[in-house]
Amino acid sequence: MREFEPGYEDPARLLAEAAACPDPEDGRRRAAVLELQRRPDAGTFLAVAEATRSADLELRLVAMDVLGQLGYASGRPYREQTLPILLAELDQAQDPRLVQAAITALAHLGDGRALTAVLRHAAHRDAGIRRAVAFALASIADERYPTPRVEEALAALAGDADEAVRDWAGFGLDELRRSRP
Repeated sequence: MREFEPGYEDPARLLAEAAACPDPEDGRRRAAVLELQRRPDAGTFLAVAEATRSADLELRLVAMDVLGQLGYASGRPYREQTLPILLAELDQAQDPRLVQAAITALAHLGDGRALTAVLRHAAHRDAGIRRAVAFALASIADERYPTPRVEEALAALAGDADEAVRDWAGFGLDELRRSRP
């Protein structure tokens, strides 16, 4: 559904609706996030980008969740504009949930230019952040941005105390090895 078509819901309202459900697995939150992610229009992008600057933590978390996959069904038309927003959030975020959300969004974006910023968090004390890093690394490392540091980071994360971190790191290592000629 496009902006100005009958039935089009205001993106700010959908963002607020999603943020009102603090559980990321809440069906209402997921439905609102998925609706926003499907959209390829400028109004949605601008509303989500504005939400990343909100003082409301839940609204910012929802915005990160949406940005990584905004317009996925239409080739992600705001990909170039999204990358600097996510990198800025990753650089300034203090709350571990925001750091994790930004890294996860960067993983979904799949842009190797985020590699250095994500690698900086590979040894973070928060397991959720390390899990996001392990998830992200194979997605953002590619032939344009190859680095032995990715494999080294994933190998270190494969020995992490957290089982989910180890699992994602093992998956990432397998993906890297399969993608090599």
